[in-house]
Amino acid sequence: MKQQIPHYGDILMKVQKSIESCTTLDQLTTARRYADLFEDYCLRENVPQASRFVIIANVRNLLEDKLETIKLEELGENHETF
Repeated sequence: MKQQIPHYGDILMKVQKSIESCTTLDQLTTARRYADLFEDYCLRENVPQASRFVIIANVRNLLEDKLETIKLEELGENHETF
């Protein structure tokens, strides 16, 4: 039986969900590893370069936005204790 290789769009949705669900920096580090693996997957599957650039840029921006959100939440928690 031939193994079905998932479409990169399906994997992209899973990577985005993993990023959005992060609440700690450790979780975000793991999500960043998933993003790196996804980028490698896109290269192996010969996703067109223009599409790959846009997709990976979108994932990187999502990671950076989530990092900023987590840091601001941590800062807010630490600030309230003073």
